[in-house]
Amino acid sequence: MALRATATGTGDGRHLFGREPAMRLVREFADRPGHASRPQPVLLFTGPRGSGKTAFLDALADRLHGQGPYARLDCEVLDPARLSLAHIAVELDRHAPDPIAFPRFVAGQVVAAQQLDVDPGIARLEAERALVEHRRADRLRALLGGLLPHAEHVGRRLADGVLRGLVSLRHGHRAVLAADWFGHQDRDLGRDPLDVLVELNRRARTPQNQDDARDTGELLWAALLADLREEFDRGTRRARRGLNCALLLDDVDSPAAKPLLDALVRARRQYAAHLPGGCDPLTVVATSRGKRSGAVIATGEASPLRDIERIEASGPEPYYTDFTEHGGKPWYPVRLRDLTRDEIGNMVDELGRYAGNRKNRVGAAILRLTGGHPGATRRLLEEIRVRPGDPVDLGPLLGDAPLLGPGGSFGLAEPFRAGLAEEALHDLVTCAAARHQVEAERLVAHSGLAASHGARAVFAPELWVPADDGHHVLPPVLRRVLLRELAARPEQEPANWTAVHTWFRETLADQGDEVGELYHSLAVGEVESVARRLNTLLAYSDLPTWLDLLAAATAAPNRLDHADPQLDQVRSLADWTHPGAAPQAAVARLVAARWIAADPLGDSRRHALYLEIAACYDEIAPHSGSGLATLRAESEKYRRWSELTD
Repeated sequence: MALRATATGTGDGRHLFGREPAMRLVREFADRPGHASRPQPVLLFTGPRGSGKTAFLDALADRLHGQGPYARLDCEVLDPARLSLAHIAVELDRHAPDPIAFPRFVAGQVVAAQQLDVDPGIARLEAERALVEHRRADRLRALLGGLLPHAEHVGRRLADGVLRGLVSLRHGHRAVLAADWFGHQDRDLGRDPLDVLVELNRRARTPQNQDDARDTGELLWAALLADLREEFDRGTRRARRGLNCALLLDDVDSPAAKPLLDALVRARRQYAAHLPGGCDPLTVVATSRGKRSGAVIATGEASPLRDIERIEASGPEPYYTDFTEHGGKPWYPVRLRDLTRDEIGNMVDELGRYAGNRKNRVGAAILRLTGGHPGATRRLLEEIRVRPGDPVDLGPLLGDAPLLGPGGSFGLAEPFRAGLAEEALHDLVTCAAARHQVEAERLVAHSGLAASHGARAVFAPELWVPADDGHHVLPPVLRRVLLRELAARPEQEPANWTAVHTWFRETLADQGDEVGELYHSLAVGEVESVARRLNTLLAYSDLPTWLDLLAAATAAPNRLDHADPQLDQVRSLADWTHPGAAPQAAVARLVAARWIAADPLGDSRRHALYLEIAACYDEIAPHSGSGLATLRAESEKYRRWSELTD
């Protein structure tokens, strides 16, 4: 059985773009081949603020509705583990097509809720009496209601179903069948179940003690999973259980989520240690901004962060196969990717205002600014929706007001700045000049341009995302907003645009980092020095290395005034060359044109700009030795791009 392919939503009726691969991943882990359980990791979907993690869980809950049991928890407002587990049990039963009984789990909750005597012998009798008394449905429902005082209702069928397991006589004593489990715990422990339950009660009454809270959560998780195994892997209902239960947890970076999930992982490990391959029918889908995923990767409990698209084409059941081939570790962290150009094109189509190349220009402009960040893309499209005209230039759309102020730029960067103090925000703007986190850390530590007391907040894991080159970088949309703020700082401020980029240029030059030196030189407007250096290198560098250096240097940010036509800007930036100086004049124009083209806030009507870049490659080609064909190919690429922006 698979999750039904219904329309997905964001909570407001709109389609959720770009998340079908993630949906397929969850479906693959939730499916039960042969109606049998198999080992499950915690599926940990990771992305920065605004990347659509909550919307993804909303859409997943929509798809699960009516197909299988699921529970949804917001970990920012999570109750202590014992109460959270009670909520999970009630929600799983409420959303299940057939009732689910949790006799072992409820037996543990019944005893944990009592005020037992400190004398162990008396406590055993009181625990046994409590179990017998809760054979009445009204008492059991009252207990569940007490555990979940904020719930709208307590599942009547859950309470009634549990009673099926709370009926027995054991060894001549009044007892409960479910209580027997606490003696062996499916691991042949050979302990007295009432002694274990009394110990559970003692630990549950001191939740402030971390060891007691950990042991309470682990034992109750083990009981809940044992009940799920009974329901899903045994008995007459097994054939009807085509999907695992699903537990959806939003924001597991919160402090309360760690002990809850750690207890689940320990309970699973202990069961599997006794019964190799032992597993349960619970698929856990959690979201993290990066703190939790980084922690489990660092400790070796997870494989490196996975990219869905790189796995999906590998064959049948690609995700589960990838999980097992990487050791079947308890956590499976997955990067929630940004939107692609085509997905943004579909979102532009939703507006119903653009067609043909106008749609291409609008989609390309949005992609350059947001980098495909889902939240920023949606906010930008909402702003475009209510404004007339064709937003070929996003600069005027954003306006002149500070983007990081209250409501500035219609909240484009608002998700990222949540909880940041003003001094940390100021330092984050300064650090936006860095190409990656390592550079930013050096700036804070050695430049004197940032306040080191804000470093911890500035380098919070949720603000820096992994890049393909192994570095951590600011999300593109956040960095672009921050750079705009940095460019607006007055020259008299110590950490102004020129001061920060100059510090980087000089520092990286001393370290022999030529790429970084050229990048930051161009950022402060030194087109001539960068072009002269690239012109010199063309004569004796291999062409692929030269092209990589050109691309890296011209990716530098700029503070250019986009009011002038782009070709006029190119000519102005390269007017220090003699028109007949080949190939230096062409290299200078190429550096200027590619630098302008890299700016996401520039005019999106780039037909003439791309043709100029193509012409520059053609002029340089005869001077590149054996690289003639490579540069002709680069020229043709930009000519094709020019057709898309005509």
